[in-house]
Amino acid sequence: MRWNINALLIFAMACETKINSSVEEETEDTAETDTESDTDTDTDTDADTDTDTDTDTDTDEATENPDDGECADELDNDEDGLTDCDDDDCVEQAHCRDDDEDGYTNDEDCNPYNPYVNPGEEEIPNNGLDDNCDGIVDEGSGAPDLDGDGFGDDVDCNDYDASVHPGAHDIPDDGIDQDCDGSDATNVATDNDWDGWYSYEDCDDNDPFTYPGAAWMESFNDCMTDSDYDGYGDNNPTNSAITAGSDCDDTAWDIYPGATEIADDGIDQDCDGVDLSTTDSDGDGFSVNDDCDDADATINPNAVDIEDDGIDQDCDGVDSTVVDTDNDGYDANHDCDDTDASINPGIPETPNDGIDQDCDGVDATGTCTLDDSIVGSGTGIFSTSTSATSNQLMSSCNYYDDTEYLVEWVPVSSGCATLDTFGSGQDTVLSVYDSCPGYGVATELGCNDESLSPSNWYGESEMTLDVTAGTTYYVAIEGYSFGLYAAELNISVDSTQDCSGNALDQDGDGYDPSVDCDDTNPLVHPGAVEIPADGIDNDCDVLEYCYIDIDNDGYGSSTDLDGDGSIDTIPSADMLCDGLLEADNSDDCNDYDASIYPGASETSADGIDSDCDGLD
Repeated sequence: MRWNINALLIFAMACETKINSSVEEETEDTAETDTESDTDTDTDTDADTDTDTDTDTDTDEATENPDDGECADELDNDEDGLTDCDDDDCVEQAHCRDDDEDGYTNDEDCNPYNPYVNPGEEEIPNNGLDDNCDGIVDEGSGAPDLDGDGFGDDVDCNDYDASVHPGAHDIPDDGIDQDCDGSDATNVATDNDWDGWYSYEDCDDNDPFTYPGAAWMESFNDCMTDSDYDGYGDNNPTNSAITAGSDCDDTAWDIYPGATEIADDGIDQDCDGVDLSTTDSDGDGFSVNDDCDDADATINPNAVDIEDDGIDQDCDGVDSTVVDTDNDGYDANHDCDDTDASINPGIPETPNDGIDQDCDGVDATGTCTLDDSIVGSGTGIFSTSTSATSNQLMSSCNYYDDTEYLVEWVPVSSGCATLDTFGSGQDTVLSVYDSCPGYGVATELGCNDESLSPSNWYGESEMTLDVTAGTTYYVAIEGYSFGLYAAELNISVDSTQDCSGNALDQDGDGYDPSVDCDDTNPLVHPGAVEIPADGIDNDCDVLEYCYIDIDNDGYGSSTDLDGDGSIDTIPSADMLCDGLLEADNSDDCNDYDASIYPGASETSADGIDSDCDGLD
């Protein structure tokens, strides 16, 4: 409810009037009581006065400071229309408060200050906590805990001493490994490489690029080497104490998993094992990276697979078969149940029914709660009045199980999409999934914790992703302060290229602009049928074909001298078909006589059809 200052003043004045009225009434009651008491003895008068005072005090306390019993008796004790925990007077009672906001009140929650400990959680073995509040610590771990310190003997390096277990404070130089990390801490703490980590914490105290959290894009805790400051750890560390990362070249800041790949430079920028190549040996519009046979133009991802010929023309890994028992458009190679037309890769999944409708190997389970949906490019602003979804996602670049906004997005064009949370004014994590994460079968397509933009002061997120028009994507936005600020999601799509910089096919004919001489016309591409004399290079061979005009009268021949089933043509480089022996038509009924052509003067009764109208 929104209040203005006038309303508050009126409310305060009303409250003061009511209080004054109550005081006056109480004074009158006291006066009457005292008058009646004066008729009796002085002792009675004192007793009456004490009784009135006690009664008034008890009434006020019952109204303003209800005890726990009055907040759990299902009665409206102060007659304000609200009972128990719905009443503002009761919100501070233990059985009404939920200090850790996990959905369980303090008297229901065995640890009201830890949101991951409550009766609804699953027990996590060997963490020393009673996660599900059943009174038993670490049940189900399967390992005995002889010293009762919450860690079974499968992880406890001394299960006869409760002060020794993983995570315990290691007392330096006492000869005991209290925290079970394999060594005793030492007071001789050095930081030889000046990286801010002491020798007993640092896996290499002689390398300033090696310390816990160095590769922050991969882990805040693992001790890795990141020599080029790109956030990814060296995948070939110098010693076994260093955790291997995923950076295939830790000397170059622009080489790391997910980096933009530069084609044909001989460098694997994105660490996927290959350099992006634009080489297209067979000229079918697909480079060697995407073509499963770059020596055969009839084999590429857009080709039609010829059934049962033993050749995988469309590069999907199998040769198509004509067997489609349920006639749902998916053959037995691609249909996980070819006896049921309601089950195939094109069918939407029905959650929680025990059936894998879309043939992805699992049935969707759980619930999917969306906060918004966006079609095409645009901006979505989710204010604090919007209830964020509690799917509790754990994306690959987020280390906290936060609540998030979940948005369904359908792009209207294919290309390289840019998604960011600029304008949110808070630290965010942005992730994209191929299906609703709430169903438990979603695959993460991308994730970003913080944009590396120099102007990003708040830790907002930005990422790019190749998308396909008409496909549904699910975008999750997790924020550090959703209770204080709005979250903003901005989406745009560059339909001219993918995120690796490759030009995209704009006319849908299967050929991108690198080979398509007119990527706005689906009838123009390599291999298309050439239409004579239309002024268009249909097959992109830099030639136009004109009708042969042997007598150069401006009208081409309609004959098929070579017997190939089509009217004879001649190539032309200027697309105009007005040169020597060229014509833009095939209307000449005698191409060996320049005086015979459509529209020529007819000589009566000479036995010659001069104007090609079929008559003399």
